[in-house]
Amino acid sequence: MSNAASSDQINQIQTEEPLQNIPTNTTTNKTTESNAATNNVVTMFDIVSEIEGLLKNVQKQMTDNDAQFQKSITAIEDKLRTLQR
Repeated sequence: MSNAASSDQINQIQTEEPLQNIPTNTTTNKTTESNAATNNVVTMFDIVSEIEGLLKNVQKQMTDNDAQFQKSITAIEDKLRTLQR
């Protein structure tokens, strides 16, 4: 017997269909990148909600600072009144 393939073996090899539906690394990477991009999308609602929360924090701080400032002014006025007597 020779090492050469017989014509029947060659015909069998040529008629076999290639495997299908095998995921490739490229397909897997694209899917992973697509999922990551979808999870990292920032919507206008997200931005507006964050800005709204920050503005509420600033407003609370300003209210607290205003109350503290008014207490300081009242204390200064009281001391001035006692000095005038």
